[in-house]
Amino acid sequence: WDYNSKELIQEIKSHGKIRAIAFSVEGKYLAVGSESSSIYIYEVENNYNLIKTLKHDNQVVSLKWHHEVPLLLSTSADNSAILWSE
Repeated sequence: WDYNSKELIQEIKSHGKIRAIAFSVEGKYLAVGSESSSIYIYEVENNYNLIKTLKHDNQVVSLKWHHEVPLLLSTSADNSAILWSE
């Protein structure tokens, strides 16, 4: 969604109930965490192409990209946390 023009930029197919989303600091990647225990990584510059799927053992609760290096932290409903790297 473009806030200024109030126009839809891109629609991403839902993979179940979305629990968390996070853009990487440089805006290159979008991580989407779902109730289905999966994290979907999209490449923003490539028309939001799905490039990777990661799995937790339980529902994804939160996502946070590191501010300097390509690391993604995710937490799930079973109180676990995983630090993902390339």
